Amino acid sequence: MPDKTRSLLRILAILFAALFLVFATLSALAQDTDTVEDSAAVQEPTTEIFITGNDITKLPSVVVHMFGRDATGQAIDFSQETLAVTHNGQPVTAVTEGAIPAGTFTIFLVDPASGVADQIPNIQNAIKQFASPSGGMMEQVDTIAIYQVGASAAEQLMPPTNFYNGVQNFFVNDLQPITGTTALIDSLASLVDQVDALKPSPDMSTFIVVMSDGTDAISTLSADEIFTRTRALDLPIHTIWVNSTDLTLAGQQQGQGFLQDVSDATQGIATFLDEPEGVATVWDRIAGFRDHARVSYVVEDLTGGTVDVGIALASDPSVRADTSVFIPENQPQVEILIPPESREWSFPSLTEENPVRIQLNTAVSWLDGEERLLEVARLRINGVDVAEIPIEEIAKFTADVPNFVYGANTLEVYIEDEQGLNATNLPVIVNILEGDEFLPDDVKPSSNIGTVLFYLLIILIIVAVIGGIVYFFLRRGGAPGMPRGRSERSQQSATIVTPPGAVQDDMGAAAVVGAAAADQGQSFVMAHLEVLEATTPMHEKINLDGAVVRIGRSPTQADIAFRDDITMSRLHASLMLEGDHYRIFDEKSTSGTWVNGRQVPEYGLQLVDGDEITLGAVHLRFRQL
Repeated sequence: MPDKTRSLLRILAILFAALFLVFATLSALAQDTDTVEDSAAVQEPTTEIFITGNDITKLPSVVVHMFGRDATGQAIDFSQETLAVTHNGQPVTAVTEGAIPAGTFTIFLVDPASGVADQIPNIQNAIKQFASPSGGMMEQVDTIAIYQVGASAAEQLMPPTNFYNGVQNFFVNDLQPITGTTALIDSLASLVDQVDALKPSPDMSTFIVVMSDGTDAISTLSADEIFTRTRALDLPIHTIWVNSTDLTLAGQQQGQGFLQDVSDATQGIATFLDEPEGVATVWDRIAGFRDHARVSYVVEDLTGGTVDVGIALASDPSVRADTSVFIPENQPQVEILIPPESREWSFPSLTEENPVRIQLNTAVSWLDGEERLLEVARLRINGVDVAEIPIEEIAKFTADVPNFVYGANTLEVYIEDEQGLNATNLPVIVNILEGDEFLPDDVKPSSNIGTVLFYLLIILIIVAVIGGIVYFFLRRGGAPGMPRGRSERSQQSATIVTPPGAVQDDMGAAAVVGAAAADQGQSFVMAHLEVLEATTPMHEKINLDGAVVRIGRSPTQADIAFRDDITMSRLHASLMLEGDHYRIFDEKSTSGTWVNGRQVPEYGLQLVDGDEITLGAVHLRFRQL
């Protein structure tokens, strides 16, 4: 082979080897650069629905609680969707009727490195703004916790709380910059592993909000680990980039890119701390998952046992969720018997001072056909308990309703039986118009002639007894114990010999007797509060012995003071004795007054034995003999 040919082949071989090395180097760099993007692309975000609970207390209606997330991470509005629902494999007609506040659980992971020291006040203000009425958190419904990035795992700064004051008080002392190295990925992975244990309720939608410059030099895990774990938990991660003075422009871009990839891979939102609109978008996204839809359907010939329920989007049956619902054989049922044609009423005015008296008929039964005793029965109007129903009158009772409104009104009867099981009827909707008073006969209190005659007879007997006593006194000529024939003389003597001051003394004594009689006329109620949970050291039992008992944090304003409970207002609530029951009122407190999980309305709520009262973080039980 000629030398010229060998030289040419040698040159070509060298060029080929050089091209191979360049290609290999570029491939390695591309693979290293795209690690996060490749891992994020392993599974494209999809639309999903999640069943979080059910309610079988309104049989024959079965209610399923659920929420959904579309491919962009937005909450699905099921009121705008047609659902395909099956009950034990059989199609049923379902409707979406409102929502329940299941709540959200948001964990903040902050990374206060030395380079972001000047941004710490902005980090704190953003979190405080989230935990406020204008932010993404609803007090006593949503929960928040704060962690910070550590050297190998996330470190807790503030445990979970559902009170605004808890967050505000935590930031009384500012966050301190971290001087050492931190592991962002390792900390985030460790926090993801703790989510289930930290979550106050399994039904809550959970989110992590990372506030960091996005850089990490010492973590032992890769971003792949985060994506794998968050997908298994359905856990969106929102990221808020914080500018660090320690980073070059390239370092800032690298941190921003990492946080963007994390959010994209977990259906979260990525934004910057210095962009208020972007931060507000994150808060709105979280708040959008607070309420879970109530999907209900009615089952004919319902029986007890475990049934399989499936729900899918009619527009895309592949988007589906399945669950099992257990219906006890001994489940009670209650129904309000108002014919459809009797569900439109009218009144010239509706005020709390002039409640509307109605009469309702109900039917109570148990799924297995057995009869059992009821222990509690309440009438609930527009979601508010307005009357205790005497158990012996549950089939037919009258009640005064103070909170009817013009338009649609919801009527429900709540019962609890001796087994501890409860039930509520399918809501009956009554439409009330403004106009001349009209109440159908089905709900109009009946005028029972026999009852009227009975009470009239009682009145006549009382009048006769009083008349007999008066006649007896007149026949005897004076008060009992005074000799006959001397009453006039005795009175004259008393008039002559009594000093002027004595007449005044007698009048004062009469006033005292009158006051004592008035005191004796007041109801005597044996009631007390049991302290179930409080920071302030208190007796487990607090007697209620006044007509008005005030509860709060301030000893100068409250009769019962919880000094150390910062979640309670200075004057939080009052208990007022009405007849032989106490009624509780909220005193415009910050966190509201709650009884059995329901907020006390402006006109108060009558307490019954066993009611649980929540005042901030203080938990009490009302007891009355």
